[in-house]
Amino acid sequence: QKQRTGSPLLRKTGLTLVFSSTPQRGRGVVVLLVKESCAMVRRRSGKNTSLCRSNYVWLKPKVAQVVQASGLTPVSQVHRTTSRRTATWPSVSEVAVMPMFPLGSVLLPGGVLPLHVFEPRYRQMIVDVLADDGLPEFGQALITHGREAGGGDERATIGTIAQMLKIDALDDGQYALVAIGTRRIKVNAWLPDNPYPVADVDDWPDVDPDLPTLAVDAAASHARVRSVLSMAAKAGDVPLDLANSEISDDPLTATYQLAALAPVGPADRFRLLAAEGPARRLDVLDEVLDDVEAMLKFRLGGT
Repeated sequence: QKQRTGSPLLRKTGLTLVFSSTPQRGRGVVVLLVKESCAMVRRRSGKNTSLCRSNYVWLKPKVAQVVQASGLTPVSQVHRTTSRRTATWPSVSEVAVMPMFPLGSVLLPGGVLPLHVFEPRYRQMIVDVLADDGLPEFGQALITHGREAGGGDERATIGTIAQMLKIDALDDGQYALVAIGTRRIKVNAWLPDNPYPVADVDDWPDVDPDLPTLAVDAAASHARVRSVLSMAAKAGDVPLDLANSEISDDPLTATYQLAALAPVGPADRFRLLAAEGPARRLDVLDEVLDDVEAMLKFRLGGT
């Protein structure tokens, strides 16, 4: 059913905006708490099964402005929840089918994705996602060859789940929406478009997300990213204040934020998304910044 009003999807999704008082996460961190919900997913065998999940998303304070624009109400504490599987959760060989939105850019977990949906096939996808009883989410993957519009593109096999926070139905049947990346996925198989892209996917959590040295390594990478951003600002590539951007006190989240801040193109950002864990992500980031730094020094005359 098409929504003809500009109202956000708050009643449907049960979202709550909260401000964390959890010490290890740092003060002022904004959290989007997603209440537990159940949805029906289709197995490869063709049978439907029930999937129940509760989770939360950590947001930077500036992103809160986007969320607050959706009408969410702040509350005083975070009630931490964890993902859980029911007895009928699909196994590795029986994965969920996910509607997908391939783009020429890379969405990272925690990143914000504004979209203007104008193609008829993707307008139908939005209608189908909203009509589903589960969370209003779809997968996003990088187009490795081809164009965003028209089809016939080649797509990456690693992507991110995008959860819609706000959607406006425009007068001509198009949609304007804001989504946020929540978690990584691995595409097991791209299925025939029907009419929009769909794929068999599995969640792909980070390997070794709690290494004891990760916080120190993330802080060092943050300093280097700031240095490169300052050079990029002198070259006119990025806004001057981007080098002053803060990152989360949570090391895993910080690695994704650094991947988003770095002045790199889609191919390199995809490498950062595809790193198996946060430690490897920081290693890849150093490799990528070596090339960016060398290029910027050349453009700035070796200064």
